[in-house]
Amino acid sequence: MMKPGQMKARRRSKEGRWAWRLTGFVTLCVYIFMFAPIVATVILSFNASMFGGFPMTGVSLRWYAKLLTNEPVLAAFQTSMWIALVTAIATTAIGVVTAFALVRFEFPGKQTLSTLVILPALVPETILGVGLLVLIKAVDQPRTLLLLVLGHILLAVPYVVLVAQARMVGIRRVYEEAALSLGA
Repeated sequence: MMKPGQMKARRRSKEGRWAWRLTGFVTLCVYIFMFAPIVATVILSFNASMFGGFPMTGVSLRWYAKLLTNEPVLAAFQTSMWIALVTAIATTAIGVVTAFALVRFEFPGKQTLSTLVILPALVPETILGVGLLVLIKAVDQPRTLLLLVLGHILLAVPYVVLVAQARMVGIRRVYEEAALSLGA
C-alpha cells in the first residue's frame, strides 16, 4: 500500500510531465506559426507561374535568373554588404575597447557611460531608426551613406559591448599581466 506522501509525489510528477508536454506543444505551434510563411515563400519562389499559389504549375529557376540580372537589386545588395562590413569593423573596435574600459578600470561617470552604451539596445530598432530619421530631418542634414553607417553602428555597439563584457569578466587579471610581461 502507498503512503500519502508517495501518492502526492507521483501526482506531482504526473502533473509536471503534462506541463512539460503542454509547453513543448505550445512551443512547437509557435515555431510552426513563425516559420511556415518563410518555408512557403521559399517553396513558391521555385514556381514557374508568375503568381504564387498551390498547386505549383512547375519548378523553375526563372525568378532567380531575373533577380541576378536586376541592376537596382544588385546595387542595393552591394551597398548592404559594404555597410555591413564597415559596421562590423567599427562596432568590433569600439565595442571591445569600451567593454575593456568598463570591466578593467574605475573612473568617474563609469555607470553613466555603461547606461548610455547599453541604452540603444533597450529601444526597439524600428523606433530608434525612425527617431534618427526625424532627428536628421530636424537638423536639415541630407541623408548620406555615412549617416546610415553611423546609425547601424549605434544599433550594433551595445550588443558587442555586452558580449565582450561577459567574456572579459571571466578572464582573470593575472593572464593579462602575464601577457604584458611577455610583450603583448
